[in-house]
Amino acid sequence: MFETTHFYKETKGKPIEKDCVCQTITRIYQAQKKASGIDCLSSCEQAIHQLKGHQHNRKHTTIPFMLYSDCGKPFISSGVYKCRHLHTKKEHYECITSPIFRVKYIDEDSCCATLELLLPVRSDGSLVCKKAESICAYFPTTDPATDFIATHLCITVNLHNFSAVFCLDPITPLPAMK
Repeated sequence: MFETTHFYKETKGKPIEKDCVCQTITRIYQAQKKASGIDCLSSCEQAIHQLKGHQHNRKHTTIPFMLYSDCGKPFISSGVYKCRHLHTKKEHYECITSPIFRVKYIDEDSCCATLELLLPVRSDGSLVCKKAESICAYFPTTDPATDFIATHLCITVNLHNFSAVFCLDPITPLPAMK
């Protein structure tokens, strides 16, 4: 289920935009910080409730989510990191892409957020894929993704540029690869 931007009117007749993507990501951030009766629960509402429900035993620390543009296109981001070749030990750069994020920080006034890319991994810890143009490529039915790995690759985004957010169930990501 998507949470989309809604418009409300003040009693004085002035239109006020209520940016639910920004508010939802803010609530995810607040729930995640606390973790490190509603008629219709969206996936994000359920994930926030689940994460808050585990405050005492701290089962999970993160609500992974996907962002969508005004035209419904998923936002897939990329990041570049330095690594060493397994055999030659020479340093080089590699690129990864992911449609899955976790919020690391949000400025509630500007609605700018720092998001970490999370990578889907299989049960053996191998990456499902490093680059794809479709969300479904990250979640194949054969040899499926069973967890997420942290990347420490972060981007800063203006959440006003998105119209929808889709949340997955709370998780604790696997530690980043070194």
